[in-house]
Amino acid sequence: MNLKRILGIGLVTLCLTGCGETQSATGNENNNTSVYSLKVSNMEIVPGGEFSREKFGTELAFSELSSCAFDGKDRVYTYDHYEIQTFLKDGKEYVLSIYFLDNTVETSEGLAFGDTLDKMKELYGEDYKETGTMYEYVKGNTTLKVILQNNVVSSIEYVFDVDSLK
Repeated sequence: MNLKRILGIGLVTLCLTGCGETQSATGNENNNTSVYSLKVSNMEIVPGGEFSREKFGTELAFSELSSCAFDGKDRVYTYDHYEIQTFLKDGKEYVLSIYFLDNTVETSEGLAFGDTLDKMKELYGEDYKETGTMYEYVKGNTTLKVILQNNVVSSIEYVFDVDSLK
């Protein structure tokens, strides 16, 4: 290989590696493979990642509620198929949770409303915490929460671990 080709491949690799990182609420760079995230419409939504209203476009509904974990208000943005709850920290807005509203979106691994307990275990394995009908998988400072009714997925939510900020 000639030197120009080697340098070109190296530059492309560096660019692609940088695309997988986002600013987190802790101020550190996070590699998104170490946390759960939702990919929709060529966007990646990362719990704990910075939220930008401009990036997501106009929401169908917007509300604010008193924050349980922070001073001030949390914000809830409702879009067609998911809902994003955010929190404010140091003057910036970050994703607290992503809640699926219907079966038109699926997790990055392929889980959606209507899938079975067996498919969930096939995709995520047996390393979960079970509380009643809720299954929790932890990855980095994020948790995937799945609720099943009659062994069928009826609720999916990604949640940022706010305790990781302390």
